[in-house]
Amino acid sequence: MILTNLAVLFARTFPVAGAPLVTTFIGFAVQILLVALIALRMGQLELDVTATVLLTAALAVLPHVGEITANSTNLQWLVAALAVIILLDRERHHARFSGPTLFIGGLSGLAPALLLPAFAAKWWLDRSRSSAIELACLLASTGIIVFLAARYGVQLSARTYPLDPLLYFKIISTQTTSLLLGFNSAVALTHWYSVNPVEAFFVSFGVVAIIVMLFLFGLSRPYKRRATILLALAYFFSVCASIFGAINPPALIAPTGRYFFVPNMVLLILIAHLAGRSHRWLGFAVFAFLIGVNWVPKTALPGIYFEGPAWRNQIPADGIRTPTTIEIWPRGWSIVLTP
Repeated sequence: MILTNLAVLFARTFPVAGAPLVTTFIGFAVQILLVALIALRMGQLELDVTATVLLTAALAVLPHVGEITANSTNLQWLVAALAVIILLDRERHHARFSGPTLFIGGLSGLAPALLLPAFAAKWWLDRSRSSAIELACLLASTGIIVFLAARYGVQLSARTYPLDPLLYFKIISTQTTSLLLGFNSAVALTHWYSVNPVEAFFVSFGVVAIIVMLFLFGLSRPYKRRATILLALAYFFSVCASIFGAINPPALIAPTGRYFFVPNMVLLILIAHLAGRSHRWLGFAVFAFLIGVNWVPKTALPGIYFEGPAWRNQIPADGIRTPTTIEIWPRGWSIVLTP
């Protein structure tokens, strides 16, 4: 995660009180860039001003945004969202912006790298110099990430995953339901899955079938086919990684987390593109509904609070003179501060 670490190194040049502001505003700047790019690419998405405002408003209230908002730690998810917008671009002169953006953004982590197959398909479909530059830039930064990780990365213990298609369908279904029907509905669906395993298969399969039908509808329209192919590849590879990222021991499904931010954004862009200018009322209705169901506060999960003393209050009045153990959140965790 080179880009995130550069943000932290930059923040370290400021006083401690201002360092969090630096990293926060770096994350916020990327989000502003995402919104600006959507506005500038309205033509590529076949949107007008009203639809663009509704799309960005729907993006702002996604259930996953709470974990990503103005957060430099999760820059890779924001940059991957930027790459989805760049993916649909047809203008060749935009390569001077998109190429460096993809290269720098690709240094944020592996999330943008999951869009490499989609950018390869873009080059194959367009056979343009700009699409080749975009693919090369993203490939180069991905190569740097892989090389550094292989050479200097800390090897963590390997994780194993169950061969359970039903579990994968449940995860996709729950995370997509949080987009379509709101966070609380997705939590209720998760609890229902745990007590109705047979019915859960049909419901989760049905949600996945709706997603597939959206892509098939786009493929059936010649003037929507190019964008649908690119978005389908972006969705498929990002959702595969998201599934395994969302599996936590013991395979708990919860409609939260950063992993499905990019797949659900792809669905938003697909809906916007399919509605387009010819069916504006449909896009308005869908986005207004999505904003309405996701604007509701997340009340289904209880808050978890640290009950111990604040870490600053645990520091001796005369400062850290000997190694001092400090309790931190989550409960039971501690660190040792040295002089």
